[in-house]
Amino acid sequence: MAQITEDLIQSSVVSSTGVTDWANTTASDDSKASFATVSNGNGNVIFELTNLSQTPTSIISAQIIHESTADASATAVIQSEMLNSSNTQINTEFTSFSGTSDSVKSLTTYTSNALTSAAFTENDINTLRVKFTYITESGTAGDALVDHVYVRVIYNVPDPVGGLIKLNSGLVKLNSGLTKIIA
Repeated sequence: MAQITEDLIQSSVVSSTGVTDWANTTASDDSKASFATVSNGNGNVIFELTNLSQTPTSIISAQIIHESTADASATAVIQSEMLNSSNTQINTEFTSFSGTSDSVKSLTTYTSNALTSAAFTENDINTLRVKFTYITESGTAGDALVDHVYVRVIYNVPDPVGGLIKLNSGLVKLNSGLTKIIA
C-alpha cells in the first residue's frame, strides 16, 4: 500500500460575509485575503475544496492548516469547521489569527467523520467544505489577513502495478526493487 499526503485547496466560495479576495488563499505567496473581525459572526466564509487526485483505498486523516495574521498586536478567535456538502458540521474547533506577521496553525488531525463515527470515505473528502467564523478577539484586531488555507489529507492507494517504464529524460529514484536496462 502506498501512502499519499495531499493538500486540498479552495476551489470555490459557497458563501461569505466580510471576506474579500478569498481566491488568494490557495498558495502561500503573501497575496492575502481580508477577513472581517468587527463583530461576532460578521467575518465568515464557507468554501469547497479540490478533489483527491487519486482513488484511495482508505483515508487516514484530514487536517485544516492555515497561514494568517490579525494584522495587529491582537488575536482574533475563529471557529473552524469541516462541513459536508449540505453544510452540516462534521468536526469543529477554535483557532486564531494573531499578531502582525504570518503564522502557520495546524489544527486537530481528524481520523473520522463525527457524523458517521466512521473513517472518512472518498466521498466525505471530495465533498468536504471548510467554514471559518469570527467569534471574538483579545486586543483590537483590524481585518485579519489570510495567506493560505488547505486541508492536508493522508490516504492509502494501491501499490502501482509493475511494468515497462519509458523515460526519455529526467531522473529516477528507486527505493527498492530491481532495475533492468534495455538498450
